[in-house]
Amino acid sequence: MAALRAAGCVFAEDEAAILLETATASAVDSPTVDGPAVDGSAGDGSAGAHAAPRLGELVARRVAGEPLEQIVGWVDFAGLRLNVEPGVFVPRQRTALLATHAVSAVQRMVDSRGNRPETNSRKNGAEAEAGVAAMRPVVLEAFCGVGPVASAVAASVPGVDIHLGDAQAEAVGCAVGNAESCVHTGEFGRAGESVPALEAGTTVTGHVLDCLHGLPDSLHQSISVIAAVPPYVPETAADFLPHEALDFEPSTALFGGHDGLDLVRRLITESLDWLGPDGVLLIELGRGQVAEATGFATERGLAARSHLGEDDHTAVLELRRGHWN
Repeated sequence: MAALRAAGCVFAEDEAAILLETATASAVDSPTVDGPAVDGSAGDGSAGAHAAPRLGELVARRVAGEPLEQIVGWVDFAGLRLNVEPGVFVPRQRTALLATHAVSAVQRMVDSRGNRPETNSRKNGAEAEAGVAAMRPVVLEAFCGVGPVASAVAASVPGVDIHLGDAQAEAVGCAVGNAESCVHTGEFGRAGESVPALEAGTTVTGHVLDCLHGLPDSLHQSISVIAAVPPYVPETAADFLPHEALDFEPSTALFGGHDGLDLVRRLITESLDWLGPDGVLLIELGRGQVAEATGFATERGLAARSHLGEDDHTAVLELRRGHWN
C-alpha cells in the first residue's frame, strides 16, 4: 500500500485490496497450486506463495500509471462487474448518471407501449409475434467502450433489443460480452413477480461504427433510445487529464476537437436518421458544454432538457423530436 500511496493513488487502500484479490485469484487458478491452506498460511505450493510475486507485478504496473481496471480486467459500474480489455476506454463512475436516465427512458417506453389498447387485444400466430416485436424498445449505446450503459439496461429491463457500437472492434466484443452477461445473470421483477433473465427475451448485437455510420438499414428511424459518451474533452484540456488516461486509453475515445463537441454535433445530426418517432437521444457531456450543444440540437428540430450530476460538472443532455409532454 505504501508504494501505491507514494505513486499518488488517492484510494490506495481500496486499490491494494483489489490487487491482492486479483493476485490471490490468479495464484489459486495456477496449475501448480493445490489451493491455499485452510489456516491461510503460504507454504510451498500454496496460493499465498504464488500470490506474493504476482501481487508485486500488479503493484508495479499500477505504480507505472496503468489504470487499475485494465490491470485487474474489470470495473465495478453501478453494481455491475464489467470486463475491461487492455486499451479499451474505461467507464467513469460519473457515467452512472447517463445509465440511470437510459434505464428510466427505456422503462417508460415499455410501460407506455404495454398500456396501448392494441397490445391488449387478442391476436394469434405471426400477427401476435409482429405486435410484440413492434413493442420491444430498441436501444443503442454508441461510443460504447465496454458497454456500461447497455449493461445497465440489460440488467434492469427485460425484452429489449440492445445494440452496441464503437470504432474499436475490441471494444465492441467486450461490450457485447458484458451486456450478455448482465442479461444472463440478472433478474427482473415488478409487482412482486420475478422473471429469470434467460426468459426476458433481450437480444444483444454489436457493430463497428464510425459514429452512427455502419448501423444496419433495418434500424432506420426505429431506435427508441440512443445513449452515448462521445469523446468530449477539448483538445486544449489535454494537460488536465491524468497520465493513465493519456498513456493507456485511445485518444480517439477522449478528445472531441477544439471545444470537445465535434462528435457531439455529429452524433446529434446523424441520430435524426435513426431515432424512432418517440425516440430519445441521451448524451453525456460537461456542464459548460450544455448550452452550445442544446442550441445546435434545437436548430435541428429537437427538444432539449438537461440533467446535472451530483459532481456538479457532468451533465446528460436529453433530446427528442417535437416537444416534451
